[in-house]
Amino acid sequence: LANKATHILTFSMEVGNMGYGIFTAKKGSGAQVAQERPVGTDPVVVSNGVYELTFDPETAQLKSMKNVKSGVAVDIGIQWGWYNSSVGGCTSEISPYEYSCSNQASGAYMFRPNTSELMYPGPPGKPTLKVVEGDLVTEVYQGFSSWVTHVIRLVKNQPYVEVEYTVGPIPIDTPWVKVPADVTTNWGKEVIIRYDTNISSKGTFYADSN
Repeated sequence: LANKATHILTFSMEVGNMGYGIFTAKKGSGAQVAQERPVGTDPVVVSNGVYELTFDPETAQLKSMKNVKSGVAVDIGIQWGWYNSSVGGCTSEISPYEYSCSNQASGAYMFRPNTSELMYPGPPGKPTLKVVEGDLVTEVYQGFSSWVTHVIRLVKNQPYVEVEYTVGPIPIDTPWVKVPADVTTNWGKEVIIRYDTNISSKGTFYADSN
């Protein structure tokens, strides 16, 4: 998705419970401009004073997250991929066999891949990594393909880490996947994002969506 914006305005504000704020902006000359930080061969470390994130320079992937105050660190990674969508029928790798068959195809609000093989969202490669630091916000921009990107955002002194992603337009053709000449690569795609950690959560994950 093309974004023609040339600048992003970031500022802090306080709003009470059930409240709102109205702000206006005008062109000035004294604004602080965020700067891109060069990325070299050393691990890339960013922090907002509460959490510290480390990226592996060889893979350009998120590697770990540390609580600055307690010093406790966990391994964490963000993985993008997609599963081939089912058109209905029987799905291999499911046992017992009778549970694998249904006329239900993949579609809106229906996650039904036809395989457990997770594929990379585009030709396999190393994601791009760009770090932009400002007085209030530090952002890590990553591109996994022409149709999957995300921004990892740390706001100064705030006890959270944001991940804002953009997916699409999702291509139908899949020319980077090697298949026999008589097999089409016009495949539907179940796109997923996966967070891998070494936290002993026993499979429990909390979200604010329902």
